[in-house]
Amino acid sequence: MLVPIVYYFYHLPKHDVPNDQVDRVRTAVYLLGLATPFSRYSESRIGNFVRSELQPLASRGDPNFPLEATIKDVRRWEKVESLDDLAQSNVYLTLHLIQGLSGAHVQYKRNAPEVDHIFPRSELRRKGVDEDLINDLANFWILAQGKNRNKSNRRPRDYFADVGKRQLRNALIDPALLDYRQYKRFIETRREAMLKRIETILGLSDADLT
Repeated sequence: MLVPIVYYFYHLPKHDVPNDQVDRVRTAVYLLGLATPFSRYSESRIGNFVRSELQPLASRGDPNFPLEATIKDVRRWEKVESLDDLAQSNVYLTLHLIQGLSGAHVQYKRNAPEVDHIFPRSELRRKGVDEDLINDLANFWILAQGKNRNKSNRRPRDYFADVGKRQLRNALIDPALLDYRQYKRFIETRREAMLKRIETILGLSDADLT
């Protein structure tokens, strides 16, 4: 993922990103991290991207990062046509961005981050909820391993009663909707909020991807 970014840095004067390119490079890093276009066919894709998009700029000393070309290639390679597609491409990274988590190594094993269903999967299945809706992005959040193992299939309203308001706010979880009777509304509301936050973090909109 980082090879084209490193190539770009290497060919900048003093390896210093110009101020007007910082946001563009940051957006590209997030875009490549979420879509992971170089994780498959890495040799051909990376080579083609460097030769067609980065080399010509470097050869003439142009410090601009080719963000538009990066978006175009990601859209073509990974069939990403919306922020929703992008967020679903890498759920783990999306959740870390949403919750403001660094992903840094933890010293205590039970603090290791795990992806958890907010509404327990077993109970949703028992109630006949469609599998796609059970595993919707909006039903996931990052939780420490120890807390996840203790959570089991407790009712969301009971479990989240002990979770701090700031943690809930960071994770875009509305405690008023933690009721199985409002599950679809919870999913729709949280998904919309998640996509708005991703749009702000990435500096990309659906229009940029279509």
